[in-house]
Amino acid sequence: MPDIISAKIKRLFVIRVGLWIVAFASTAYWIYFSIKLHMDGIFEETEYATLLRPVLYTCLLIAVAAICISFALYRRSKKLKDNYKRFSKRLSPLDGYNI
Repeated sequence: MPDIISAKIKRLFVIRVGLWIVAFASTAYWIYFSIKLHMDGIFEETEYATLLRPVLYTCLLIAVAAICISFALYRRSKKLKDNYKRFSKRLSPLDGYNI
């Protein structure tokens, strides 16, 4: 039982790290695209905003979704840990139960 729960928690942790990497990459791409527009000489507000807005919204949506999913997976891993702790206390050999 503890091996299965431990494996699930590790798997959730790896997925969460991957989601944070995705959030960081989308933010980095948004910053890169903004710098690229400036390097291309696009400084006029209307043209700059028109070109940047779709990239900004897409990257922002990806980052926020990845972080929210990561927090949900963190909550799931906390539940798994708490359930395991309650289960192991209930079946503790010190309480007179044999496992």
